[in-house]
Amino acid sequence: MRVSLHRSVSVVVAVAACALVLAGCARDAAEPAESPSPASTSTPTPTPTPTAEHAIAFGGDCDAALRPDQRRALFDVETVGYGADPGREVGVGTLGGVDCGWHAVDGNTVAGDAYRASVLVFPTSVIPTDLQTEASEGHCIQMYDASTCTLGADVDGVWVVAQTVHDARADLEAPTAFLQSVIDAVAANMAGAVRPVASTPTAGWWKVDVSCEELGRRLGLADFLGSAYITGWWEGNPSLQWTWRLLESAGVSRTCLWFPDFDDGSSNGASYGLTSLELSPGGAWDAERTLGVGEATTLAGGQLAAVDGTTELTVDGPNVARVHVGASGTGDPTSILERAVRELATNP
Repeated sequence: MRVSLHRSVSVVVAVAACALVLAGCARDAAEPAESPSPASTSTPTPTPTPTAEHAIAFGGDCDAALRPDQRRALFDVETVGYGADPGREVGVGTLGGVDCGWHAVDGNTVAGDAYRASVLVFPTSVIPTDLQTEASEGHCIQMYDASTCTLGADVDGVWVVAQTVHDARADLEAPTAFLQSVIDAVAANMAGAVRPVASTPTAGWWKVDVSCEELGRRLGLADFLGSAYITGWWEGNPSLQWTWRLLESAGVSRTCLWFPDFDDGSSNGASYGLTSLELSPGGAWDAERTLGVGEATTLAGGQLAAVDGTTELTVDGPNVARVHVGASGTGDPTSILERAVRELATNP
């Protein structure tokens, strides 16, 4: 990661300040000190309250959030963890959260008819009121071929969410008793655990409230996908889920997808397939891991990047961007990534 110029400037200012203080001390030593007036009173200087630093709930350890023995008792089967979406995982961490998911080792369901279960933990302060209300009441949402059920609760300033994923059912009711038992188990593990603290936004964070349609236009995606490219999800729309809406409303994650309209003659064929751009403002706390995937390279603007086939990631100041051009795509993600970084730097 690049060393901030602000740090260098701060050091110079601090040294200069020390020099002035020392000079003043030497001058005062040669002059007689004045006796304080008996009527004068001194006001003690208040001690500043230290600001808590960014911290990931449970130190990012999913076995600490929900121990293996607790999972066996709750899920009725042996489970193994599965990774979250890379862009979503960074956004969750930027808010101080942890995202832990498990499925059965033998491929069977867990706790009834769910085939996955997960736990998320955040500071309650980052959860908008409407999302708190929605999660605390328990709800399920169907998306393409699956339904996800969510229940959340505040536990002494920490928001704990339990989720299950089921086969798609429009009439599915949340298994609130099971989800509450998971929340209770996580709450019991919080004593002495690392509490979540969200990163504090700075002026350098990208603002990601632009629509995907507008962002695609600014990036000139017609150059890659043809003039009649389509904006949106190929199958389903995970951005409707509770966690995605939290991350986007908090400004720590934005995901856009575009793909060619193969029925239109302007399509550039299969060079670029389903193209996605994941933006993670404030996600540079995870820069070491982000840049440790794939082959190291440098973008035209000087940003360090890592490319792995049709996926490329970069860190720009406090932000992270990731471009994927589809498993069947043969296009180079570098050009799109460079355009995205340049556009966001110009119009943050």
